[in-house]
Amino acid sequence: MNIILAIVAAFIIAIGIFGVRRSNPPTSSSIPAPTSSPAPAKSVSSNYSDWTYPNSSVVSSGQELVLNSSDSPDAVTGWYRGKINSSGYNIRNSVKTSANDVVKNVFSAVGNGIKVSVEITRNPGDSATKIEVELSSL
Repeated sequence: MNIILAIVAAFIIAIGIFGVRRSNPPTSSSIPAPTSSPAPAKSVSSNYSDWTYPNSSVVSSGQELVLNSSDSPDAVTGWYRGKINSSGYNIRNSVKTSANDVVKNVFSAVGNGIKVSVEITRNPGDSATKIEVELSSL
């Protein structure tokens, strides 16, 4: 008799457990679906004014900014290095060459999701230092 009572009790408990599981449907968490369009790229062309050497004139602007300055290549290079450091950028590549009165300083830096590439050149007989600045999104 005790065995029959134990079997009936186990049967009732089993029905209760399965009944509770069926009455509580599984819940789904609300996870936002990914967007199908990518985030717009940062516009870096509008930032060229921040990278214009103070004692220079604009030769052209578009995909890159081209400037001329009567200042020495060392003065221009020093200003751009200071600008990069004060803006929180990190210099990644830097090459400074001077041979046969030809000066060419090239460096690039990254920060704030932007890569800045600067090329400073002066050839013998030139009256101006040429500055080329290119900004690109990372």
